[in-house]
Amino acid sequence: MAGDAAGFADYVRQASGSPKVPSLTGQNMTHCLDGKGYGGYEAYRKALRGARELSPNFAGQRSWWPLACAGWPAPVTNPPAPLPATGLPPFLGVGSWTDHTEVETIVRHVPGSATLRYEGHGHTLYVQGLSGCVTAHVNRYLTTLRLPPPGTTCRPAS
Repeated sequence: MAGDAAGFADYVRQASGSPKVPSLTGQNMTHCLDGKGYGGYEAYRKALRGARELSPNFAGQRSWWPLACAGWPAPVTNPPAPLPATGLPPFLGVGSWTDHTEVETIVRHVPGSATLRYEGHGHTLYVQGLSGCVTAHVNRYLTTLRLPPPGTTCRPAS
């Protein structure tokens, strides 16, 4: 809470067997602080009912993830809110063949932004290191805000 995230290392190590952060388990730190947890058991049950109505064959497929925030010791510090109308730098969105369309939809709201398509499956593409191409483009964006050319794609490492 005072800016030192070292306390999460034990949490990540216990869940993943590795002190390496970020890990998929370590993402809970972000999700919980963003307010993606359930406010209580009834909120969870409501989400499950909605999932059954929306997709009976995959009901609850994504409903379990926010359960990781149950009992989270820190308050929500970054709740969802509309993006500011001006003053944002261009975004770089990275998506795989399963979610690139969703990424494009989000990124389209910020003028001058771009997407990078990964021609494979997976999430957390930058963290997972599935493609040196993705890593290189994201590193360049994070250090210079330089975006890849429109239509840029990356392939899985062979």
